[in-house]
Amino acid sequence: MSMLDYLYNKKVLTIVTTHYSELKSFAYEHDGMENASVEFDPTTLRPTYKLLMGVPGSSNAFYISKRLGLAPEILDQAQSLIGAEHANMENVLQNLEGERREYESRNKDIENLQLEAEHLRNELHYQKWSWKNARTTFSARPESRLTSCIVTLAEKVRLS
Repeated sequence: MSMLDYLYNKKVLTIVTTHYSELKSFAYEHDGMENASVEFDPTTLRPTYKLLMGVPGSSNAFYISKRLGLAPEILDQAQSLIGAEHANMENVLQNLEGERREYESRNKDIENLQLEAEHLRNELHYQKWSWKNARTTFSARPESRLTSCIVTLAEKVRLS
């Protein structure tokens, strides 16, 4: 972190990739620094390559290792070797990522509903306009409409 602090104080543009939670916290504590991560799909165990600015990534190493069948005793020992603070930070980050995905899904649903409401509103305006024009046309020439109806009715009676 001293290297980052040095570069920060010299105002050097720096890009750092890390799994260390301390560096993620360091970025939050300094103006002009920003965390980012690449979204990871836990179902496919692959990155989506979607860049998430402002969101520090969590390490998926334990999750991937477990899903791929690494022996539980190896995972348990590895978990015990990392600090409790680091493990807690990873849990927080994973929970935040899950919440972010849920909010993103809900936002997409809201956008779809807004588009549907806009479409229905436009359709309603068109129907209102059509009805108003039809009514205007009908009321503008009631005698021609009446004549047309009488002629049609007379033709039907004559053909019967």
